[in-house]
Amino acid sequence: MTVLSYGAWRTNAELIADVAKLGYLDGRVLDLTFGEGKFWTDHRPRDLETNDLDEAKADWSFDVTSTVPEHWVDAFDSVVFDPPYRMSGRRDGRTALVDTSFDDRFGLTEYTSPNEVLALISSGIQFAAGCVKPGGSILVKCQDQVCSGRKVWQSVHVHEVATILGLRVADMFHLIQGNARPQPSGRRQVHARSNASQLLVLR
Repeated sequence: MTVLSYGAWRTNAELIADVAKLGYLDGRVLDLTFGEGKFWTDHRPRDLETNDLDEAKADWSFDVTSTVPEHWVDAFDSVVFDPPYRMSGRRDGRTALVDTSFDDRFGLTEYTSPNEVLALISSGIQFAAGCVKPGGSILVKCQDQVCSGRKVWQSVHVHEVATILGLRVADMFHLIQGNARPQPSGRRQVHARSNASQLLVLR
């Protein structure tokens, strides 16, 4: 068995199945952002609890910007957090210059500033840290990306938040994507376009 840090996994589910081989998803696992459960189609932990603001899809419905419920404090061996990290959508109702079908599927049609996205990531990591047992793992999905001509290093932000909370980055995976959006016509490219997302393992 060889699990690489950079891989052309076709889906997050394939990535998660490899991550599980390294023991990061053993024991009682909490998925904070379950959505449609696509992370777990190739590997599903035996003891998985799910959370989503749409409680019809999940076991629980807690907001990760709120206080950790008492029965979740230090209760899980692993916590998975896949926030809506893409900084996209239509600002002030203007028509986007690129295909928005992805944004429409994931509820990202409203403009979200980089600072708002980073604040949500911070809140989710802090919430996850309250749920995980000492020595457990927190898996955070993010993507370094360009927004309005500025490179936003989400992976660095995750590392900084982890350090403040007394956690360390134990591992990092890069899911290489072959479908990066093209540079919009009429705009000068000033940074390399990100064609990978990151999964950080915090402990």
